[in-house]
Amino acid sequence: METTVKWISDKHFKGFAENKTAIDMDDVQKGAPTPMEILLMSLAGCGGIDIVPMLKKMRQELVAFETTIKAERAHDHPKVFTKIHLDYHFTGKKLDPNSVEKAITLSHETYCSIAAMLKPTAEITYSYKISEVA
Repeated sequence: METTVKWISDKHFKGFAENKTAIDMDDVQKGAPTPMEILLMSLAGCGGIDIVPMLKKMRQELVAFETTIKAERAHDHPKVFTKIHLDYHFTGKKLDPNSVEKAITLSHETYCSIAAMLKPTAEITYSYKISEVA
């Protein structure tokens, strides 16, 4: 895996993935997320990439899925994350809470590389809500 990050101006950078797709980053939040916000988004994306296919494999009728993350950082530099809470919202038809719980647990404990990297410094917790659609 290889990426490139180019300085654009001030504290604005642009990151390029191997496939040349790009993402903007800015430390002062001038229209772009900070690298730490991108890390939280990556954690949510990593979980989603695990959870959604697992639920489909379990024959769950998932219609929508969203994750909100709240995090706390250390006061002193390097200001790592110390607490991260993921709040998952599942929308579907007759979603089984046991299947949802199993998919989340497998992602957190086995599959999500980003969660594994963050666990040594951050307490990672989660909650979830299931909404039914007709």
